[in-house]
Amino acid sequence: MTSPTTAEQWAQYDPANICFIIACTAFAWPIVPAVGLAYSGYSTRKSGLASFLPAVFSIAVVSIQWWAVGYTLAYSEGNGFFGDLTFAFHRGVLADPVGAIPALLFSQFQLVFCATVCAISVGGFCERGRLLPIIPFILLWSTFVYW
Repeated sequence: MTSPTTAEQWAQYDPANICFIIACTAFAWPIVPAVGLAYSGYSTRKSGLASFLPAVFSIAVVSIQWWAVGYTLAYSEGNGFFGDLTFAFHRGVLADPVGAIPALLFSQFQLVFCATVCAISVGGFCERGRLLPIIPFILLWSTFVYW
């Protein structure tokens, strides 16, 4: 007996559920740049871009971190505090079910909120420091605080 292909696994899901989660993810992504835009509105004219960039950094850093270890720490089986590395680098996440949707879409939807939380958390950096130290802060925040 052969294992089903990814296309066969995706065919078992209701297309309405898939379209709904994709639409919700698409509507939620603009929250992150909107947070950056709000922070740039709170700052002076001279440092508006420096207040907007941490939100863009959070999208970039959290996307890589979520793909590598974030999803597995948050949603895999493990002890009571954090998950194991079963889904590290998104191994086995392509078509496995999470409720009525594929795990890949669930992961993408949760990534949006992890990036949003990180964009909100770096709001205190506006006009107070350099942009480069924000990157490790976002990485550490999304790894140790968000999960």
